[in-house]
Amino acid sequence: MVFPIVFMPDAQNDLMEIYDWYASKSEGLGERFIKSFDKRINLISVTPEISPIRYENVRCSLVPDFPYLIHYEAALEIERIIVYRVFHTSRRPLWED
Repeated sequence: MVFPIVFMPDAQNDLMEIYDWYASKSEGLGERFIKSFDKRINLISVTPEISPIRYENVRCSLVPDFPYLIHYEAALEIERIIVYRVFHTSRRPLWED
């Protein structure tokens, strides 16, 4: 089963900021990030429990080739994947705030 992905507003903002930052650094790098992100999110949509739970019910999955973690919940009871944030790995984790 492929679970639909729901992006919370913070995650959408994170993605736009990350894309803009990479696009400003090198031509095509923003697109490379998005392709890598899309590959990971597609994997999550078919195997939502692939990543470990890091805090409460939130799982974290690393974007390949980039230092970003996708913070998501596999809400299988409602058949959805909820993406809360996309954080750089050096940022303070949500569960420490």
